Amino acid sequence: MAVIKFDDYEVNSLKYERNSNYDDKSNISSFKYKPEFEVTSGVNEEEHKATVRLVFKTPADFPFHVEADISGHFTYNPDEDEAQIG
Repeated sequence: MAVIKFDDYEVNSLKYERNSNYDDKSNISSFKYKPEFEVTSGVNEEEHKATVRLVFKTPADFPFHVEADISGHFTYNPDEDEAQIG
């Protein structure tokens, strides 16, 4: 196992807009939704760097549209755990 350090994050894109096609105005305060994320990751083994990207979008039948795309950047040290630090 490796020791991982969070370095930084960036917001790749963030979008919000009202859904003008939303029909059920009477139910606007009581909708339920379990968020789902698209997750991708990449590793640069030579530099011991990793990136995790999360993308979130609301369903088309919501009263609003939200799209968020965020990346987190990490450094890992595969040797530190051999010393039982992490």
